[in-house]
Amino acid sequence: MSRPVVIIQARMGSSRLPGKVLADLAGQHACLL
Repeated sequence: MSRPVVIIQARMGSSRLPGKVLADLAGQHACLL
C-alpha cells in the first residue's frame, strides 16, 4: 500500500508566523514533513 502524500502551501512572508515553512516541527522542517 502506498503512503499518502499531502502538500500544504505556505508563504515565507506570512503575517502571523513569518518563515513558517522553515519552522521546526517534530524535529524536522515543516516543508519536509
